Amino acid sequence: MYEADPKKWIFVTGDKKMIYDLARKSYFAAVTEGDGGPGDFIHTENFVLVDKEGILRSREDDNGNIIGVYDGTDGHQIRDLIDDIKVVIAEYELALKKNNKAEK
Repeated sequence: MYEADPKKWIFVTGDKKMIYDLARKSYFAAVTEGDGGPGDFIHTENFVLVDKEGILRSREDDNGNIIGVYDGTDGHQIRDLIDDIKVVIAEYELALKKNNKAEK
């Protein structure tokens, strides 16, 4: 339907109520209440950045406070998220270059 690349995405399938219960117990960016019925949802407006090792990436605000969640309804925070994604990509590219040089 959305042509998601299965090499880049992992989807959970199964009973909706069980999946939603699991999400509510283990996913901190989920809506905490609901019955798993047709009108239920688990997503919030929040985004988190997790690298390919499964590590939650974060940044500091101007006051040195850790920020690990980006508000998807706030244009500034989405720009921050995009910038942070670019940082993660650059880190991986740099590590790849170093590994390639070490192999030669």
